Amino acid sequence: AIFIFTGYISFAQIVVSPTSNTTTLIDQLLGDAITLSGSPTKYCNGNGTGTFSDGHTTSCPLDSGIILSTGYASFLNRPATFTASAGLNYGMNDPDLYSLNFQSNTDICYIEFDFVPTYDSIAFDYVFGSEEYLEWVGSPFNDVFGFFITGPNPAGGNYNKHNLAVVPSSSDIVSINSINNTTNSSYYINNYPTGAVPGIDDPNFTPDGFTTTMQVGMSVVPAATYTIKMVVADVSDPLWDSYVLLHN
Repeated sequence: AIFIFTGYISFAQIVVSPTSNTTTLIDQLLGDAITLSGSPTKYCNGNGTGTFSDGHTTSCPLDSGIILSTGYASFLNRPATFTASAGLNYGMNDPDLYSLNFQSNTDICYIEFDFVPTYDSIAFDYVFGSEEYLEWVGSPFNDVFGFFITGPNPAGGNYNKHNLAVVPSSSDIVSINSINNTTNSSYYINNYPTGAVPGIDDPNFTPDGFTTTMQVGMSVVPAATYTIKMVVADVSDPLWDSYVLLHN
């Protein structure tokens, strides 16, 4: 269970450590079953990435991992009522995200790396959260996350920037409009304390809404080389930050 509701809920402090060091982020992300190949690439504003721990002392569904943010990673452990909206205009129109959403995007944050798997499958857990919830659900401000993989498909042929970040049992992308209180609601957790759907009101976890623990998983060819790109962006404007938390 992610958390258990009783008559009383207490929250402690999630530990956030902002860092722009790509090696630190990759080391936190990769497990023993995956070997890094070559040098990873990171494209984020200098304050947009970090690591976190003690997530389970808050309402965060993951306990530890890395942070990719369209704003400041350091804002992650503020109250739900805190407005995280950096508005940096960092980068414009990541082509891979645009291929999913067909809308302009900015405040792009991604990590891309080559790896060699030891086993015949890989899996990563993640949580997508945003300040866009719930006010901008159904609007063009449809912040989005993509998890793209390229490499040999054990069933034949190749994966070519195949997006693994989808709603379970569907082809829906992971975005504000595809996971919320009315659409795919079983994967959505509301945090903001007021409005039509009052939420948890966590004093130490910022996103106004966030997903349950989601997983990307796929079959791979052991000892072959693959490329992964994990990218989040603001859509249609640079306001109201979004976060992706990743744990392998």
